[in-house]
Amino acid sequence: HDMEVFAAHEVVSDLGRQSNQGDHVAAVNHHTVVVASNAQVSLVDFVLPDGAHQCTKTGDGAYPNVISNVKVTVLPSHARNNDAKRLSAAQSEAPSQLPLCTVQSVACFVAGEKVLIASSDDLGMVVVSAVPYTSEAVPSMETDASHAGTNVNVSTIGEETALFASTEVLGGRGWSRVRFVDENHVACVSQGDHSLRVYDTATGKQVYFVALEHCPTAFCVAFKNSEPVYAVAQGHYIKLFDGQSTTPINCCTGPTGRINTLVSQGKQILFAGEDRTVCAMDVDKGQVYGAWRNSLKYSVSMLALSTRTPQRCFASSGNDSEMAAGWWTSKPAKPVDGPTSFRANSRLIGFDSNRATDTIFAVSSVGTLYVLQYSEVEACVPQPSSRTVRKKGKRNAQAPDTERTGGEQASSTKGEAGNASETHAKKAKQVVETQTSD
Repeated sequence: HDMEVFAAHEVVSDLGRQSNQGDHVAAVNHHTVVVASNAQVSLVDFVLPDGAHQCTKTGDGAYPNVISNVKVTVLPSHARNNDAKRLSAAQSEAPSQLPLCTVQSVACFVAGEKVLIASSDDLGMVVVSAVPYTSEAVPSMETDASHAGTNVNVSTIGEETALFASTEVLGGRGWSRVRFVDENHVACVSQGDHSLRVYDTATGKQVYFVALEHCPTAFCVAFKNSEPVYAVAQGHYIKLFDGQSTTPINCCTGPTGRINTLVSQGKQILFAGEDRTVCAMDVDKGQVYGAWRNSLKYSVSMLALSTRTPQRCFASSGNDSEMAAGWWTSKPAKPVDGPTSFRANSRLIGFDSNRATDTIFAVSSVGTLYVLQYSEVEACVPQPSSRTVRKKGKRNAQAPDTERTGGEQASSTKGEAGNASETHAKKAKQVVETQTSD
């Protein structure tokens, strides 16, 4: 197995003020993603090249395969502007002196032939829209005979329809996270008023609210017996809410240091933060049962899970350009295969995965979209260098006897052994004669 890296440059712009706790990418499938910049949200669709590709180096010298056919659809419903009323309510300064509110988080949910897209900003405003979307596999136009019969996915994107935008004035600015619970509900956590809110996507009505005791630092939605469980990190511990009561149903203490990110799959939750340890937690018991220590050089701010290999996960830090793959179990079922890390051209501001295919999507602060795929690639088998071949030739020239037959080699070995025995016997006889004369 190996990792292939593809890149499309300057996909998005206006990324200078993005948070280092990036949540600006949401994967629709393995060839369509939602990407957020400071004041707008876009749907990015692309087609990856066919067949096996040139082996992609990892590290600072990485040279990814370039994606050229990229289609970017800007979603006007999610555009943010300098709303004087909301800004003046959140801050005491005059609206003209305040920076624009910025998108902090995006999420998506595929519902039949449409994609629901949600975004939240630093004022806690939640916007939800629906985009007609279909994807069809069509025969590839690749002329290479080795790629004959392969298919590529072509998407059809319709006109966006705005569903609702929240109108609450939170009274403060700060980090926020938005996640879909299902087709009919979306949840948001905001630092502006230390709250957890759940909305009905059809009416925009708030159906659940919790005033959090401390400032939230991470958020995700898990499931227990098919019922949603809202996991909110506050510092170094996690509280779980059932969507009915404002009292947490469980609480889990993580490693030392603040928790920066939560990601869930069913009843499993992974979390990580300042101490660079990725931990796994079971929602039923509220206990940690696995850990990947020293995952990155800096604190972990983005995580992604793998469905194809449940014990594997992907981590990234908003402080630099590194993405790493690792295991949160102490004894994985199989060894880690292929490259385990990759460095982008600048720090990463968004990170998500298509879990069914282990395809990772990441966006750097200069607007480059990276697509990383774990797959078997015969072209990546290392070949011996010319220097190694020359050395082998030199050794063969100095040892021509290596081409002798098996019988000749055996007789030669016996003769050499006999000569060595005779020499040893002569030396022993000389020693005995010397002792006798003495």
